[in-house]
Amino acid sequence: MWKIIYYDMEYTDYQGNLTDKEYYNIAKVFCDFIEKSGHTAGIYVNEDWFRNKLTNPGFSKWILWLAN
Repeated sequence: MWKIIYYDMEYTDYQGNLTDKEYYNIAKVFCDFIEKSGHTAGIYVNEDWFRNKLTNPGFSKWILWLAN
């Protein structure tokens, strides 16, 4: 069975002002773990985050679920 496990990346008070590379590195750790488990990793995010925070080109390797 094909499973996609999404990482929900949206604003929290604890993240501060991270760079696009830092957001990518955090997501990469999660997604690498999921993929090593035999599943497909994806990113769930709202449109504001997609346009303004997840600008690192590395995000293009994962499936995107855009909340709207």
